[in-house]
Amino acid sequence: MYSIRLKNEHAQLEIADKQTMLEYLARRSNEKKLFVTTLLACLKARALSLRQIRKVFAMLTGVTGKSSASENSVENGSGSSQKPVLDCEKYASLAVTQQEMQSSVLIPLREEVSLPESYVANIMLQYLRSLFDAEITPEAYLIEMVVETLAEAGEMSKLQQIVTYRVINDSKPLAFLLLSYEARCSTLFQSGVDILARNKASDEIVEVMLEKKQIVDAFRFIDVRNLNDALIPKVVEAANQHCVRQTRYAIKEHLTEKKAKASLYKSIGDELYTAEEVKGASEEQATCALFEI
Repeated sequence: MYSIRLKNEHAQLEIADKQTMLEYLARRSNEKKLFVTTLLACLKARALSLRQIRKVFAMLTGVTGKSSASENSVENGSGSSQKPVLDCEKYASLAVTQQEMQSSVLIPLREEVSLPESYVANIMLQYLRSLFDAEITPEAYLIEMVVETLAEAGEMSKLQQIVTYRVINDSKPLAFLLLSYEARCSTLFQSGVDILARNKASDEIVEVMLEKKQIVDAFRFIDVRNLNDALIPKVVEAANQHCVRQTRYAIKEHLTEKKAKASLYKSIGDELYTAEEVKGASEEQATCALFEI
């Protein structure tokens, strides 16, 4: 009996087509490290087109593996009467987890200063697409990295599309990440608020409004949604710091009409009038005369 052993580390010297070479390495047993290293080198050298990258990612996520397995079963069934020419050892398909892909491929690509950010963003979108095609839920940390990369690349239109059409799953960290991009794209701020609303994160929405000094809007949001009274002291405190006297007075009167607990808004009236104004009003009231018409 004869056995053939190949030095897979020299595959890139013998196989000119990079996609074919990566497919070859993916079918070798115990060569995950070599495959990942070679894939990263090919991506850094921009030796693969986006179409080829998509096919490689599809192979890793198992999309092409399912079809090839079914084809092999058909071929084996049709040729069962024929004697096999070469009996190869069975191997398991190469499995690269999302965490391994992120740490070993995607993060090094982001750190490569010579690569255009748009190119790196497109690679990440292709990987994200392959996960969806394989019906695999992307991890939250992967989605956040894709969003950050798209924003750094200035691909706000693409980012807006995947958020608007809910291509990626909603999460609070994603919402806060979108809120931080308000200066670059105002619509992303609203998308972040919408995600918080879908997650019923009312407290976080109020905090965002208060941070933007939208005191009246925050108060209306609490009032319309009948939220917990525990949020009212935060609005009152913010109103004392940023609102004019007329606004603070209106908030106090509204809470009084709603028969809210006095302890919730008591502090809002402490500084509505200065001591001199109170003294002047008292003197004016004492010396005023009533006239009958």
